[in-house]
Amino acid sequence: MGLRKLLAATAVRRAHVLLLELPGGGRERIAAERELGRRGWVLAVSPNDADALLTCGPAPDPAEFGDLLDRLWDQLPGPRARSHVHVGDDPAVALDGCAEELLDVDLQTGREEARQVPGENDPDDGVDHEHGGAAGDERDAMDHSEHGAGDADGDDGGGAGEDQEHMDMGGMDMGEMDMGNMDMDMPMPGGIPLAGGGPDRDGLEMDVLRVPLGPLLPLWPAGLVVECSLQGDLVVEATARFLGASDSGTSRHRNRPPTAHDVVVHQTDLAARLLGLAGADPAAARARAIRDAAADGASPRTCHGLLVDELARLRRSVLLRRSLRGVGVIEGDEPTAALAHHEAGDPAGTDAWSRLLGMLETAATAIATGEVPVATAGGISSTGASREDQLVLLSALLPGCDLAEARLIVASLDLDPLRVPAPDRVTA
Repeated sequence: MGLRKLLAATAVRRAHVLLLELPGGGRERIAAERELGRRGWVLAVSPNDADALLTCGPAPDPAEFGDLLDRLWDQLPGPRARSHVHVGDDPAVALDGCAEELLDVDLQTGREEARQVPGENDPDDGVDHEHGGAAGDERDAMDHSEHGAGDADGDDGGGAGEDQEHMDMGGMDMGEMDMGNMDMDMPMPGGIPLAGGGPDRDGLEMDVLRVPLGPLLPLWPAGLVVECSLQGDLVVEATARFLGASDSGTSRHRNRPPTAHDVVVHQTDLAARLLGLAGADPAAARARAIRDAAADGASPRTCHGLLVDELARLRRSVLLRRSLRGVGVIEGDEPTAALAHHEAGDPAGTDAWSRLLGMLETAATAIATGEVPVATAGGISSTGASREDQLVLLSALLPGCDLAEARLIVASLDLDPLRVPAPDRVTA
């Protein structure tokens, strides 16, 4: 037991946390990211990588998120902890609670024992799966001589074969069996239906699997659900929508007009998400540092200098440019092309790379001039488009992309249902 406690204490020093933002929880999620960085904890990229599950925002609607959160919780390996940061709460308190749970060896042991419920096909359920269990043993013990089929060496002497030729099937018409009364609606594994058929780009038929992306994913817009039809890992059809969209939360969190600092917070937060998905963790950390500096009320000159330096670094990154260039290109002849304009004034033809630069350019321009760019009913947008227009654009961009590219496209657009305001400035 002493060794277990020692190992638990060592693991908690660098715990991995699956941080999920619920609609209305942008401010709390940012605060939680800052607290994780202060502790030296790590943002987990999947449930299998996580020691703790931390959700941020208003209490989740059980009808929309309850089952999803429970299924995510079940995917965390032990030891594990779970907590929630409500609106206005200090995330440090929730993370302290997670640390206490992870260090409680008795609690973790009890949880693991509760998870070890023998299933129907559990190896220890007393059934011999290779031979069919007790029924198989009885079958092996049967006296085959009763069948009169032949000798013990397997020679049936032809008797059985001759009898089979004249077997009376009792008038059964095997060609016209009525299957209409059979119930074929069996539950599917994990609730995911079996794949159907559909034509691929070459005109051949391939399996088509319909699955949703979201609404609970790391580095994902809060409440976004993209219903995808997949052939392999290729998206052939997509429809985007938001859960909890009616509770925009903008008025609840922001009782003042947005400022240039709000623009920097929002745009650098978007950039950090895209950079994180692209695997540029150092650049994502720098973007979050700029975001946090603006949230703490750093001077416009300081924020502008940090943004200009970061833009110069990104433009020198050959690997990042090659990773994002050509991803999610908005063609000039598309009806939604007008939505692709960014601060530099480029027309359609933008891709994830140019939109990443546009996020930081928008922030730099706003903090330098003190002017807030185009804002929609949903809040500040890097493209000036409404959220509904962005959803239409997203649904048009995803077909033909694989899942990894689809996630980059989502992160390159300003799809957050709740625009993230800068927290109140810290005063000495």
